[in-house]
Amino acid sequence: DEARAFLALKPGDPEGLANLGVALTSAGEPEAAVEALEQAVAAAPDTVDWRHNLGTALIRLGRLERAVATLEAAV
Repeated sequence: DEARAFLALKPGDPEGLANLGVALTSAGEPEAAVEALEQAVAAAPDTVDWRHNLGTALIRLGRLERAVATLEAAV
């Protein structure tokens, strides 16, 4: 998996974490996606796309209140 390979070279890289989060969401692993995306958003809180991706993963987990708050913060 490209995102994990990238993170092996650059551990903790926000963009790598965000890419991993998107890949995990697509793979049906939203819990792991949320963990990666939370780290990415914490490192770069003004990155709207990453907040949106985090909101999407939270929706898939049924965490709707938190998803709405996350998505509202993205705009």
